[in-house]
Amino acid sequence: MSGVESGSEDIEMQPPIPLLADLESGILLDVVSIALIALVLSIAVHIVLRRRNPHRVYGMHGNVWTQPFGLVDLPVVSILLIFFYFMIRWSHAAAGGEQGGAEEAMEFSTLDALFSVVLYVFLLGALFFFLGFLRLNDLSELFGLTRLRVSRVIVYSVVGMIPVYLLVALVMYVYQNYFLKDALGELEPQELVKFFAENTDTGIRLLLVISTCVVAPVVEEFLFRGYIYPVIKRFSDHFFAAVFTSLIFAVVHMNVPTLAPLWALAMCFTLAYELTGCLWVPIGMHAIFNAINVSLILSAPHLAD
Repeated sequence: MSGVESGSEDIEMQPPIPLLADLESGILLDVVSIALIALVLSIAVHIVLRRRNPHRVYGMHGNVWTQPFGLVDLPVVSILLIFFYFMIRWSHAAAGGEQGGAEEAMEFSTLDALFSVVLYVFLLGALFFFLGFLRLNDLSELFGLTRLRVSRVIVYSVVGMIPVYLLVALVMYVYQNYFLKDALGELEPQELVKFFAENTDTGIRLLLVISTCVVAPVVEEFLFRGYIYPVIKRFSDHFFAAVFTSLIFAVVHMNVPTLAPLWALAMCFTLAYELTGCLWVPIGMHAIFNAINVSLILSAPHLAD
């Protein structure tokens, strides 16, 4: 077979961009659907187990406090999960051309970056209002914010992030090279990564740095590790809650090539929270992880190609 024919065959073997985007969003939709079904089944099973063994302790392992969370929190978490589900549904519909084509739907813009910051701040404010004002919780005690001195938080975050970063890099290499390439072909970088690497405007880059390295770690850790995780843990057990919350965390980033690495990363954040009981530690680790990746993109933009 000649080189031209081989090249033509390779091109034909690659799915068109809209079909590839549709496939990726379909995978994410399937994953989140299975996760939600597993959540319902897990809570139902644990209700039965608690009734049969009322003296056995469920969801109480580790240092993450679950007692302040009750039945009223389940509907709130359910609303958040439904919101995430429909985010994936919208992405799936957009990739299929219902929202004007995959390429237009997947483009990332400055307005998207600004909107994400506003949305993050709104979600964090709503969470604090609900837990602190309506539920009358001491947020500092609830999230273990004063359990560790600042110096210890910094040390634990930095030292803990070293093996975690290596683990995530290994998971990404294995996942992308041995599981995804045959199915999806040559993988495209995330739109945010490409936008970050290609945009040279200082103001926009500063906005993205603040959003990625400060706002996102704080909001995502309070939302996923600080709230969703202990609520699910309260009504199931610590292992299922860690796996489920980490999977949802990975899925809402809506990128199949980073699904497994982000799940592994989130599991490590959950473990750090359980070991220390202080939410500042996973927040610090999250911020360091994002800062390393942003630094790599800024210093070596060709990596985003």
